[in-house]
Amino acid sequence: MGLAAGAFGWALMIWLASQFFSFSLGIGVVIWVVLVGIMVVADASKNQQKAEAQDSKKCVACAELIKRDARKCKHCGEPQSV
Repeated sequence: MGLAAGAFGWALMIWLASQFFSFSLGIGVVIWVVLVGIMVVADASKNQQKAEAQDSKKCVACAELIKRDARKCKHCGEPQSV
């Protein structure tokens, strides 16, 4: 719900701005649809990064991100405490 409301609010402002600068409604609608799509994809990737960060930890030896339940680092092979 928050994603849709946030994206719609920004999209409405961008659409109004595009209408101000464009000569026809058709171009403004196309710009609005493209920008809403970009914002939704960007927000989805941000949410995915947050989820990955919560499921990860840093290796004590090489400081690379590994899965929280890993017994051994996939980068350096160092055993991990679970």
